[in-house]
Amino acid sequence: MHEHKLDQPAFGIALQRARRRLGLSQSTVATKVGLKQSTVSRIENGNVFQSSKVNELRAIIDDAAKEVDLEGVVANVANSPELRALVARILDGSMHS
Repeated sequence: MHEHKLDQPAFGIALQRARRRLGLSQSTVATKVGLKQSTVSRIENGNVFQSSKVNELRAIIDDAAKEVDLEGVVANVANSPELRALVARILDGSMHS
């Protein structure tokens, strides 16, 4: 069976952006997935890839994407008077009447 080849530079850039978005250091990411900090640096620079750790590294990217999605929801509420009023009613408990 032929395995899909991962675009190492793009993956490295995505990992670096996600790590920064989550406020994580390379050392923290390395500890979470069982790598050395220098290996995380090399992955982010597109120089090396640890295929055995792809799922753990993708989870970090997914966590950052979820945070971005949540920020988008918050921004939509903040920019909409109708949504702000609805959230205020929900928080005040006035939706139960």
